[in-house]
Amino acid sequence: MSSSDSKRLDVVNSILNGCIGGLYCNNSHLFFHNTTLNFGLEGFDDDGSPWGRIVISVVYFVVATAGVLGNLLVMFLLYSTHTITTGIINFFVFNLALAQLLFSMVLPFWAIDIAMDYSWPFGLATCKAVSLFHCTQCLCELFFPHSNEFDPVLLCGYCSEAQRLPVQ
Repeated sequence: MSSSDSKRLDVVNSILNGCIGGLYCNNSHLFFHNTTLNFGLEGFDDDGSPWGRIVISVVYFVVATAGVLGNLLVMFLLYSTHTITTGIINFFVFNLALAQLLFSMVLPFWAIDIAMDYSWPFGLATCKAVSLFHCTQCLCELFFPHSNEFDPVLLCGYCSEAQRLPVQ
């Protein structure tokens, strides 16, 4: 086995065996560095400039702060005026704000992950929870607007059924 083959084998073994720490390990298992066309180890690139990662992290924190405050305000106003129970649309808007709040709570974790060069420092349980929040938010963002479309359909069906009833 040649020297370059053994180096490649060491890289693959470090990735498969948990990447405890080494020259080619970024501790996330989610991002693999690019290699040159000859697949040598001399071509491993950086994940981006530190300034770029800092700017992205700051933007994520600003968006997260605005999202948390805005969605909490919407939820507070709907709850305090007791309009959640008066209309189905308000109920859906409340749930949509809750889903967007979940996404806003995920952004700080992503910002720290990006700032630390894509090294997830929070552990496996937090990784699973953040992924669950993100997937839940994505599904809610898809299904709540579509369920809003069913409300007028049900209303039209109710009105047409009421026209068929005899008037007393």
